[in-house]
Amino acid sequence: MTATNHWIGVDLGGSWVRVVLSDEEGNFIARARERGDVTGSEAISNQIVRLTRFLCSERGLDVKALRGVGIASAGPLVMKEGVLVHPPNLPFDRVALTEPIGEQLRLPACLINDCVGAALGENMFGAA
Repeated sequence: MTATNHWIGVDLGGSWVRVVLSDEEGNFIARARERGDVTGSEAISNQIVRLTRFLCSERGLDVKALRGVGIASAGPLVMKEGVLVHPPNLPFDRVALTEPIGEQLRLPACLINDCVGAALGENMFGAA
């Protein structure tokens, strides 16, 4: 599968990490979920990278063909830095997401509040 308009979406919840591969119309092509790895603050970003690579491999898609990674999580967060600060859903003071994920996948990555992400998705693609 070749792609120029495929994206990775991540829902970083209290118990689960959900990752989807979608097309530009918002259709989910593949999805995966696992219990969040809370063995260290870097474990979450490594888990997201691993699940992203798995979904791409499952669909015969080169990770380099993706446009980017969007991550939604409960706050508080610092969007410009791409980090969670004292997140209520994770047992860490600070969790860097966009930099390690972007560096490992060599893709742009962004972080937004999960409520904002839900509103944007609803606005762009309609009811879930």
